[in-house]
Amino acid sequence: CVCVCVCDVQHGTCYLVHDTRSLSSGLLNVNIVSNILPSLSQDVRTKLLALMRKLGLAFPVYLTNDQGEGVPGLLIPSLLPDLDVKASEHPLMPSDMPCTELVLGLYMGDQISKGAQLYMTKQQLRERCILPVGFMEQLVGLLVVKAQAVPSPPYIGSMVLTRHYARIVFDNFEMVLERARDARYISITLHATEATGLVAQLTRCCHQLIATRFRSLRSVMLVRMTEELLVPVTILQAIGDGGNRVDLGSLRLDSGYVKQTFPALLPTPDQAFHAFFSYRHSEFAANSAEAVYRYLTMQV
Repeated sequence: CVCVCVCDVQHGTCYLVHDTRSLSSGLLNVNIVSNILPSLSQDVRTKLLALMRKLGLAFPVYLTNDQGEGVPGLLIPSLLPDLDVKASEHPLMPSDMPCTELVLGLYMGDQISKGAQLYMTKQQLRERCILPVGFMEQLVGLLVVKAQAVPSPPYIGSMVLTRHYARIVFDNFEMVLERARDARYISITLHATEATGLVAQLTRCCHQLIATRFRSLRSVMLVRMTEELLVPVTILQAIGDGGNRVDLGSLRLDSGYVKQTFPALLPTPDQAFHAFFSYRHSEFAANSAEAVYRYLTMQV
């Protein structure tokens, strides 16, 4: 059973609302909020939803109604279904899309040695990384918002969203986040011919979440090089861009090796450009600039 408790401190009242049909998937059609909270005035309902968005308890998304039309909705991370979903149950599109596998590790500032700037071992990932309750769900919420920040956004129906598995559509690309119930990190699969845009979106969302709600944490995006060794994406990108060679035991990372092994993580030469946005500091203008920036990052 899913329930929502709304407390009115000013008048000393409390409303307990049950609506498993509307909330069990973690998605809420904004147009039917009046049916779920009938005892609250329209003004109070509006303020309540705005407060939920501000605190990261809900994220604005686009849903579809029975007629297939887009309607405003909310994604409530804490109410995403607690289901074990296998990637094989949800085939990705298209099947021949190049695949890039990453690992997102979170840790306290002093829990990883300075050597983690160049590499991290499997043991360090397992023993020193942490995954706070709610982090993945809120990260999924942020990513869905970014994925839908385009003129013709992909609707939630094309995605799979649970607490342990999320398949998010970005235009013609896909991002899959997955964690085992006993894991202390998030496994990420990017299906894109050129993954730098997706990595940039993922990194920004992760940093935003840490800066606003998990301030004591740090993050690192890793690529699994061997069964026991992982290297940060930033190190590989620096090497591929002509940086110094890095020797990790018998593994020698130089520009040629990185370009041949991880081409999707490196921007192509014609992607080097600078863009300047000038806009008024209003919500509409900021969202418009964000949409253009995201489009350029993903497509150019």
